[in-house]
Amino acid sequence: MEDSSTSRPKEEKPSEAPSKDAAKATTSEDTPEDDEPLIGFSEEAKAFQKRLEDAERSGALILSEDAPKKASATPQTEATSGDAPKEEEPSEVLPENTESKEATPSEDSPKDDEPLGLCEEAEALEKRLEEAILSGALSKMGLAEDAPKDPSEALSKEAPPSEGPSKETKPSETVSKEATQNQKVALRKAKSLEAMPSEYASKEATSSEDAPKEAEPSSDLSKEATASEDAPEKATSSEEVPKEAEPSASVPKDTKSKKGAPRKAKSLEAIPSKDAAKKEEHPEDSDSEESIEAVREVDICDRRAEKCLTARALKRILMFYIKPEFQENVNWQMLGFDGDTILSDEAVVELISQFLNSDRKLRRYEEAPKFPQILEHYRAFQSSNLYFGIDDLDPYNHTVYRYLGNDGTPFWAKQDFLVKMQSDLFAMFPDMKKPCRQYATIFLKSIEKSLGDTLEYFNEQRFSKNVRDIYEIMEEHVYFADRPLDEKRKNQIKGHYYDKEETDLQFVIDSFKTLFPAEYDDDALIRCLSEFCAETPPEKDPWNYADVFFVCRVLSDYFCDMTKNYPHIFKPYCQTTCPKPLYLRVFNYNQLRLVMTDELTDVINQKLGTNEASKSSEKYSLTIELGEILEKYGSNYLDGIDLLFSTIDRAGNLKPLRMLAGGFSYPSTMAFVDLMQRTTLCWKLFQKLNKNNAKKVLNKFAGLIKTTFNKKENCFTFIKRSAYEKFSKDVEKFCKPFKNVPTEEIPDLEPNKPVFKKHLTPIVNKLISKNIFPNRDEQFDAVFQVILRITQGPKNWRNSHVFDLIDQVQCMCFVMQYKDIYEFFLAHGDSIIKK
Repeated sequence: MEDSSTSRPKEEKPSEAPSKDAAKATTSEDTPEDDEPLIGFSEEAKAFQKRLEDAERSGALILSEDAPKKASATPQTEATSGDAPKEEEPSEVLPENTESKEATPSEDSPKDDEPLGLCEEAEALEKRLEEAILSGALSKMGLAEDAPKDPSEALSKEAPPSEGPSKETKPSETVSKEATQNQKVALRKAKSLEAMPSEYASKEATSSEDAPKEAEPSSDLSKEATASEDAPEKATSSEEVPKEAEPSASVPKDTKSKKGAPRKAKSLEAIPSKDAAKKEEHPEDSDSEESIEAVREVDICDRRAEKCLTARALKRILMFYIKPEFQENVNWQMLGFDGDTILSDEAVVELISQFLNSDRKLRRYEEAPKFPQILEHYRAFQSSNLYFGIDDLDPYNHTVYRYLGNDGTPFWAKQDFLVKMQSDLFAMFPDMKKPCRQYATIFLKSIEKSLGDTLEYFNEQRFSKNVRDIYEIMEEHVYFADRPLDEKRKNQIKGHYYDKEETDLQFVIDSFKTLFPAEYDDDALIRCLSEFCAETPPEKDPWNYADVFFVCRVLSDYFCDMTKNYPHIFKPYCQTTCPKPLYLRVFNYNQLRLVMTDELTDVINQKLGTNEASKSSEKYSLTIELGEILEKYGSNYLDGIDLLFSTIDRAGNLKPLRMLAGGFSYPSTMAFVDLMQRTTLCWKLFQKLNKNNAKKVLNKFAGLIKTTFNKKENCFTFIKRSAYEKFSKDVEKFCKPFKNVPTEEIPDLEPNKPVFKKHLTPIVNKLISKNIFPNRDEQFDAVFQVILRITQGPKNWRNSHVFDLIDQVQCMCFVMQYKDIYEFFLAHGDSIIKK
């Protein structure tokens, strides 16, 4: 190694005159301070030295013999000297700039006009260092452990090449400078041992002991990159080393140099900042800070999304959480989801709470063929507010479908089951004072619990079991409902007795308000209770008040809880797209009491043909309730009330109208249709008839109708509620004496198979006798065409349609046999009844 250090100066050309920088260095040579070992170095050198120290602490500094080769690819002729105390002859030219006190204490510095290569070399070495850190090949490459960590120590070992002859240094100054510098290096290395692995720490200690031996003055710059006691043999020859490792990259020129400024700026881009070095020293802290910052950014984005979620973004969320089958044939643009308008905060918050925070309820659906059929129930979505709002449920068209899973297991749609069972059970108990209705409600609530977390489908076996249970519960509680109340029951309801009607009524009203949601109309509740109190005086039947209170409480619990807990089941059925629904099933909570006006009376009279018909609903000055109905469904909504096949809640659920003059009334046609439904569905009058006494029974029944619905009693257009209830009781008494005649049950229709007229004809012929109703075939054809058009094809027919067809044919055949009743229908609007 010494031979290589002495051979280099002989090859250099002599320098005629020392540079200005050399003169500067001699003036500041004796002014280093012990507490600032890096004094005089440029900021670039300090940063690079810091980088080297941090890399050594982390045990990732990996340099091999190739490192100095890459570093010396560019010839370096300009460098500054280290702290090695080499004395230089006084320069003839004194420095003009006196700001060089912090300049590098240089002994021999090249001229300013010589090319600069330090910055490129620093970049190359920096790149090499990063590659070594990433590769982690410390065991394969030689670690230059005794390479000096301080650039001043490196410069104490070697001097920059000079064009002049090498200068002799004074031994005394060299020893003192070396001792001072070695102490600083030792202290620095001792601090770094704690952060290094044990095997590297031992090597580091060894290199620190041997470092003074290498600190001999030399004009060879190769020692800075290759001097290491662990791998001295890597320098194969003394001739190769000086050629391939000339200047050190760790000592750039003074920052005051004009030509070095641009290169310094370029090199600083590659040198890590202090913050980066700090992150390397404490990687866990930096990662935690970054994660906290990331969470903070996400929170900001979430808050921004809640406030500014656009309709287009909402569409993407819906499409992510809804099955692809639901997405087919959805007119997103019509629904308002293709725009960039900002949705309201309430809509977005409600959406997030229902969709994003409901993973348990929004699981993937069971796969089933023809699943998109159910999509038509969801096409009435107007906006997210309508979908998630707790609005009164409008009439809807609903039929029950059966689906097959992938394994062939039959399923019913869960909402189909809930809606149909609820509607049919309530229709079987028209008398609200009977406990049967409340038990049916409780049963439905227990059914809902048994469904568990299943969202869309309900196993058919469980469905059948629940149906059997329903009839058992019905039979049991119908028996108890007909019995008189015992003393225990009377004692339980004594708290609901009242002395003054107004006081107790207010008590019940206040209690109702605590049970029903805030959006329920208080006036509607008061009207409902007031009407009940007026029609059922407490002195006659005081416990009925307690019964109705309890029933309403159960109903409120059921509807409020179910609609809130399962909005994705109940809300999709808020509206119907069918212009004239076959079924107008509604959820039987607090029925709406419509208020009649003179304008509405005129409208109905016009519709009935008594006056010139009005074709525009804009001319109608109606109540809010009826105005909304006409706005949604158009004036044609009133056309359906006179038709026999418009089954208003199936039985007993007419909505009375309060007249301005006082009292409640029904439209006559609606009341008659409701009566015919009771007669057909509940009392089965037309199926009890036999051909021997059929004509006599039908004549008596027609006489009851003609007596009630006549112009003299002013109930041709409207009928008073009291008259209608009296007429209903009379008809019920009339039907009871007839014995139940066993009839053949309608066979179950096979799913997904079309139902043609040829399949229905035998069933109709068995249940409707042509001897009793001679016009049976004509009415059968008329009703069949109506239902076929509504169901949109024979493939969509179900058992409910077959029963409905039979009921309607029976009613129409009866009406057609009596001219007065038939004229009653003709006077009240269009009808599908054929002569």
